[in-house]
Amino acid sequence: MPADDLRLRLKVAQQGYADVTAKVEADLSTRVTSGLYTKVLATFPPSYRDALSEQATIADLADTVRAHAEETRRRYAVGVPAVDAAVREETARRTRLGALDGDLRVESTGRRDLPGDVTPEQIAASRRALADRPGGGGIDLVADGRRKVTLHLEKVVSERILALTRPLTEAVPIMEPLLQAFADAADQVLQDRIGRAYDRLVGVAVRSPQDLDAAVAREAAVIVDQTDVRRPVADATPRAERLAERHRQTLASLRNGPTLIDRKVTETLKARRPPQARPGRPGPLPELRLPELLVPELPPLPRYYPPDLGGYQRPPYTYRPAPRIAPPPPRPVRPVPRIFVW
Repeated sequence: MPADDLRLRLKVAQQGYADVTAKVEADLSTRVTSGLYTKVLATFPPSYRDALSEQATIADLADTVRAHAEETRRRYAVGVPAVDAAVREETARRTRLGALDGDLRVESTGRRDLPGDVTPEQIAASRRALADRPGGGGIDLVADGRRKVTLHLEKVVSERILALTRPLTEAVPIMEPLLQAFADAADQVLQDRIGRAYDRLVGVAVRSPQDLDAAVAREAAVIVDQTDVRRPVADATPRAERLAERHRQTLASLRNGPTLIDRKVTETLKARRPPQARPGRPGPLPELRLPELLVPELPPLPRYYPPDLGGYQRPPYTYRPAPRIAPPPPRPVRPVPRIFVW
């Protein structure tokens, strides 16, 4: 029936319009949030930015130090508390991070109310033009080689940003100042600017979809440029600097960990060995602590022992033994002459 055909065409057009406007909203929001995130990050002090960039290498360093510490503890029963604490902190951070979802996303909603001046043919043409359009990229909040957490904001809402990233900031506290300032910068003023730009871009997408890419890039750049992020960053900077200092201490403990562990092993082994005397100069002997031996007092020996004990009489003190005279050498024996008669 004609009425059914009309309702079907209207439903298809509404669905197509929703798809087109959702893509426009996602593209604009992604470009704005990416530029805004970069602008907020660049406004923080260099010490905090350096601490964030070092998150990508601290995991490998912690693994190296952990292996060295475990081997030393196994062989010598020696540990360095500061190094062990740094390894435990990094291990706990990675454990918490590993439990998070790697894709944090706020979906775009688009619009379903079809404007009266837009025809179904325009919607169909726009839908075809945007069908192969790649999805917007996200913001890599954490990428340390073992775990990657990406933020996809297809719709900019400050409250949604904080709720979405709260598990991440609890697992990785150093991210909290940056994400707090980023959410504060995405205030109602920014959202109103995005809304007005969104209205203009929807018209471009419906009437001249071939111009949409340039129009979205232009609108996003203007919005980011007009957004002042100095106040949100200033509010978050004190905590950012405290966390950056704590990160530097942890990183220093990990970098110096093998040296500190080896030094502790040397000191421990030296304390366990007795001091070595230098050649040619005897060193002090260690003090001997022997138990005291107590024996009963022995009576004096008798002057004369009985014969059955091989007795003898002790000579007087004036006794002198007679000198020993060597016997004369034996006289030589002359052989008797032998007479032979023939």
